[in-house]
Amino acid sequence: MIRSIVIFFLLICPLGVAAQETLTLSDCISKALESNYGIRIAKNEEQIERNNQNYSSFLPSLSAEGTQKESIINSKRKDANSGTEKKFSGSITDNYGANINLNWTIFDGLAMFTTHEKLSEFIAIGELKTRMAVENLIAQVNTGYYNVLVQKSLLDAAKQSLDLSRQRYEIALQKNRIGSLSGLELKQTKIDLNSDSSTLVKQQEQLRSAYITLNTLMNIDLHKREYVKDTILLHPMYPKDEVQTLMLNNNTTLLIARREQKVSELDLKLARSAYFPSVDFTAGYSFSRTESPASISTFNQNTGPFWGFTLSVPLFNRLETR
Repeated sequence: MIRSIVIFFLLICPLGVAAQETLTLSDCISKALESNYGIRIAKNEEQIERNNQNYSSFLPSLSAEGTQKESIINSKRKDANSGTEKKFSGSITDNYGANINLNWTIFDGLAMFTTHEKLSEFIAIGELKTRMAVENLIAQVNTGYYNVLVQKSLLDAAKQSLDLSRQRYEIALQKNRIGSLSGLELKQTKIDLNSDSSTLVKQQEQLRSAYITLNTLMNIDLHKREYVKDTILLHPMYPKDEVQTLMLNNNTTLLIARREQKVSELDLKLARSAYFPSVDFTAGYSFSRTESPASISTFNQNTGPFWGFTLSVPLFNRLETR
């Protein structure tokens, strides 16, 4: 009977044991990069910067509009020569209009070129912020993975210490029974055993907490544990000078700061463009029609194209540009 129960238990339990996979540090980093919401947000913000870059400042704007207005007018008119009066009651006046307008800024003190270059810098900053988010996540996963290994080693040490304390207590108990050990020494071994038992429970909680932190970074089941094994390989250390050079050339925070400094320089250049004149080109086609029985001219219609240039020269604006 017992043998049958053991066989049945072994047939069921391996399913859960086999499902427990071992994840290397690279596996944990890959899972975190795939599912971490912080990386998704950083990539979306980078895409926003890409969408914001366009050539709209170089292109003209084209618009069309139409109007219709109807008025009911009561009017009275007196002829100056004959003195004859005419009255119009409930006279309906109709006004129709439509036009197409093209506006194109030909020169604005090179502000359009500066704006386009500034948008390019924002794209580069967005890419660097995504890279920094990835680097920070990898660093957090590395720290979390290493912390799990540390806590697991401390738990193994606590288990060994508890085993030794239990063995010392058993030996002391036997010696006390045969009279070769005092009761005070037996109580001391009992205190040590209780202390090591408490340390083991606390260390189990520390390991559980370390797993929860790592699971949060990978966005997986918070209760999952016992999947980390020591797969960290130590590589030769870089010389100090080489580390410093790599840091100054590749540190993402410094690269972002340099890009932001470039944006500030472009802002200054953009402000200086207000010193220069601007040239705008305007063209279009207009249509207007008026029907007014109560007016001297009962019908009026105008159609035709128009175009022209506008030159605006800043002379004095209360020193705001300066």
